[in-house]
Amino acid sequence: MGDGTIVYPDFTIYDVRNNRLVYYEHFGMMDDLHYVNNAIRKHNEYLKHGLGNDLIMTFESSQKPLDLEAVEAQVKKYALAKSATN
Repeated sequence: MGDGTIVYPDFTIYDVRNNRLVYYEHFGMMDDLHYVNNAIRKHNEYLKHGLGNDLIMTFESSQKPLDLEAVEAQVKKYALAKSATN
């Protein structure tokens, strides 16, 4: 981040069409309170540094497994997005 904060996303996707990075975070242990608190901190760091529009987030818990169709829809949304200048 611009202030020296280091945050490692699960995946970084390069959007060739718009020459930008899209960050993908999967929060997969939402049953664990320590993990949830860390996920919130990480999410807040992205927002603090203005990356909310370039962030895909997915969540799962033991009761709610990852929805692969939702992941695919989010990735397609960002992969096919046009920049504001186009």
